[in-house]
Amino acid sequence: MNEPLISVILPTHNRAKQVKQAVLSVLAQTEEDLEVIVVDDGSADDTRAVLAGISDSRLRMVYQEHAGACAARNKGVSLARGKYVAFQDSDDLWRRNKLAAQLKCLRETNADVVFCQLARREADGGASLFPAHLREGFIKPEDSLLGVGTQTLFGVKEAFVQFPFDPDMPRLQEFETLCRLRRRYSLYYLDRPLVDYRPGGDSISADAKKLTQSIRLLREKHPALFSGPTAENAEKTALAGRLRLDARNLCLSGKDGWRDCLDLAAELDDPEAKFQSFLANAKLYPPYIRLRAAAKRQKDQNSVLWRTVASPVRAARKIRQTLNALLQAEQIRCYPRKKSVFGPKLARQWAFAAAADILTGFHTHFYHRSIRRFLDGELKDAARILPDPKTENGPLPVWAMWWDGEENAPPCVKLALESQRKYFGRPEYDYHFLTKETYTQYARLDPAVLARFEQGEMSLTHLSDVLRCELLRRHGGLWMDATVYMTGPLDRAALAADFYTVRKTAYPQNLRALIPAGRWACYVLRCRPGDPLMTFLTAAYQRYWKKYADVTDYYLLDEMIDAAYRLVPKVKQLIDSAPVNNERVFDLYNMRNEAYTPGKTAPVLQASCLHKLSYKGQVSGLLPGRAHDRMEMDAGGSPA
Repeated sequence: MNEPLISVILPTHNRAKQVKQAVLSVLAQTEEDLEVIVVDDGSADDTRAVLAGISDSRLRMVYQEHAGACAARNKGVSLARGKYVAFQDSDDLWRRNKLAAQLKCLRETNADVVFCQLARREADGGASLFPAHLREGFIKPEDSLLGVGTQTLFGVKEAFVQFPFDPDMPRLQEFETLCRLRRRYSLYYLDRPLVDYRPGGDSISADAKKLTQSIRLLREKHPALFSGPTAENAEKTALAGRLRLDARNLCLSGKDGWRDCLDLAAELDDPEAKFQSFLANAKLYPPYIRLRAAAKRQKDQNSVLWRTVASPVRAARKIRQTLNALLQAEQIRCYPRKKSVFGPKLARQWAFAAAADILTGFHTHFYHRSIRRFLDGELKDAARILPDPKTENGPLPVWAMWWDGEENAPPCVKLALESQRKYFGRPEYDYHFLTKETYTQYARLDPAVLARFEQGEMSLTHLSDVLRCELLRRHGGLWMDATVYMTGPLDRAALAADFYTVRKTAYPQNLRALIPAGRWACYVLRCRPGDPLMTFLTAAYQRYWKKYADVTDYYLLDEMIDAAYRLVPKVKQLIDSAPVNNERVFDLYNMRNEAYTPGKTAPVLQASCLHKLSYKGQVSGLLPGRAHDRMEMDAGGSPA
């Protein structure tokens, strides 16, 4: 009999009702070259009878006297015949592609151990993702490993032979093991939820006393983890936060043990724990916690009491935000530079208009009205002679760019580019990914424009705007920003028209603050070669950058398209001909810091196949890169 490639270790103890589903989720993996070693840790229920009913030659059952999950895992590793080992818990489920995805990642990165994200599925149907603090890639020395689940681990067998699980650890076993293992082996985090974690009341993670015991053992075994100030030590901060959370839950449930958790958190020099410990000494901690819980309930219910208390707080916050907006407004903050480039009169007019916008909330009315007048005077000559678009032959060109190359792009951009290649890798498309080394093969920029960029007077964002206009004018096709994530194909009939963009009509009152007002989106533009809009923009940019060494504001491209829309009837007709589509293009990214809720994500994915992301914002909770997994979770299945 050939030895399997992967050995999956599954310890169980009195989980007859859950263990069958856990085992079947492993046997249903798309990577079939595996064995499943179930170590029955002294179960007194029907566990063995339930497992005996599974007919699969890859399943092996081993029995041991009750010694704990860590001893069971170590025994499973000693019996494993595979080159790689993975661990599953008896009450959790794997997605069908878990092992295949981790095996592929391990081979491509040459990592020793790969662990993934897990989705904690609550009884009410909601879910949250863990760990939320890591980003995909190799684990660095400063990264915290708290929150990594044992059921997500996959790696070379010798790593877990050399660094077995510690049976003395009642909780945090995987954390302690990884702390030892990372010293010799490389760890890689795969930012994909491939495990569904189902917490239960009998779970070991429900015992707060074991948490305090485990942390005290960690202090003895790994003193380096607890060195330095808590604020500068990610592990100490995370452990103290876990203790405070358990103390809160114990206190609210009326159980003993919360004081032990709180005192140990204070010993870790956690400022919040020290404050709460002071309250505990004054016998004020229980009412303090109950008051905070009651305030949260009032907030969640948006009660009259909450609105009454929160109103003055919100007013003060609004004043502070207004003052910060005035300090950060580009037309005010950069007034000296604007004055030297555009002249004192125009710079002063824009600064006053920007301040009026912020103070009155007139949605850029004053400011952009003055910019429109300025650009109309500067660009009216560019609108005189504009050609008709040319016909296209062959596959539709699709353009995307990341200046420093895909290997240097953030994970968000890599995911977006991967999705674009998936849907534009068909014969009817010709997908081009450009970088600073390759863009010159397809476009030649005006020397005056390049000089502005090389001298630091033009940002990379605005150089990208100039480049997309020149590419579309010369070759036609479809421009896609590298931060546009796709979850479905675009309408080929709509792309066959002279002009295509993301167009919105819903909620126009929320769009009046934006220059496009839902009429177009610069991150998705489709034109034919010689398009009048792109011809206008190319000429407009050449005139503008020869004369000025700064932008009116960040949205210069939108302002120029708006000028073309008003000055050139042919352009207005083109833009108005684009169909309404992808009206929820921002919703997926706006949900990035929310816990996953069934049914909430599916409408977004069904309404929009394009999703505009951003590499600048912090992401936790619902990750935009996992849209396909979300769709299948909403549909009630497991991602293939």
